[in-house]
Amino acid sequence: MYYRLLHSDTGELASELHGARTTLTLSGSAVFGESASDGVLISGGGTQRALVEFVEGIVTLAVHDATAEEVLLGVRTRRGRASSYRATFGGLRR
Repeated sequence: MYYRLLHSDTGELASELHGARTTLTLSGSAVFGESASDGVLISGGGTQRALVEFVEGIVTLAVHDATAEEVLLGVRTRRGRASSYRATFGGLRR
């Protein structure tokens, strides 16, 4: 799945943004993959909480869940930055 950081005022991808870190979370028995195909996975591969660094406004991680269940996705940002950017996600497949 991918997470994108968008400018809150325009909705455009914050592609100029490098190095922004955030914590992504999953519920249930879902876990993040061991590496990122876009952006940087700093820690938390194979767990439900991953610290990631966006590159050109995007982070892409695999999500694994052996159980058919609803999974809640969370994004935690540092205060201040959240007012300028918003995160969207997509790319989930059954």
